[in-house]
Amino acid sequence: DRRHRGDEPVAEGIDEQGTYAGYIGTTRSNVGRARIRGFEASCSQQFSFLPGILKSFGAFANFTYLDSKGDFGTGTETKRLTNKTPRSANGGINFRRRGLDLSLLANYKGQTLRRINSGMEIYVKQRIGLDLKGNYALTRTYSFFFIASNLLDEPGRTEITLSGLHFAMTNPGMAFQAG
Repeated sequence: DRRHRGDEPVAEGIDEQGTYAGYIGTTRSNVGRARIRGFEASCSQQFSFLPGILKSFGAFANFTYLDSKGDFGTGTETKRLTNKTPRSANGGINFRRRGLDLSLLANYKGQTLRRINSGMEIYVKQRIGLDLKGNYALTRTYSFFFIASNLLDEPGRTEITLSGLHFAMTNPGMAFQAG
């Protein structure tokens, strides 16, 4: 736009008659191209066909694979798009019997590019987690639950790269809830 010179305000305004003179106009728009390809596989099975207490068990698993790339309008292609985790997987076993529901869950989340800003790259490191969840129905109306998250005490880690320098931020581990 001929009325704006970079981030400098234009003295004559938007209509060259003084309207909004001195203000800086900015806009946002989607630019460039991107492509995401991938697949997800999932399986879940309650073992109700087994005898006795074994029929109270079940298992599940899933896996996601993503391949992404884009150019953000710069003409330079990047192999990773922000907030798209290239690989993730979950799995677990459960036990359901007489109002009791227990689940042991494992999950994996691959390294994820969180943001690129002025040459700074922010990544969330890959993580493996193990959680235990439970619920017990005391009556038809009331139940008790508990959640124990990140039993492996795996630290969530964010890495920042700026001009070849690397910085890291680590988030604390385990968490517990009940009610």
